[in-house]
Amino acid sequence: MGKIKDIVDLSTQLANSVQDRKIASELNQIQSLILVLQSV
Repeated sequence: MGKIKDIVDLSTQLANSVQDRKIASELNQIQSLILVLQSV
């Protein structure tokens, strides 16, 4: 039973990591757009 919990925990961590990377990518794009707007 402990092994199943470990697998579930690792899967949850992986899913959160993927979401964090997606959010970070979107924030990076927003930051780039802000820099372009500031230079105009």
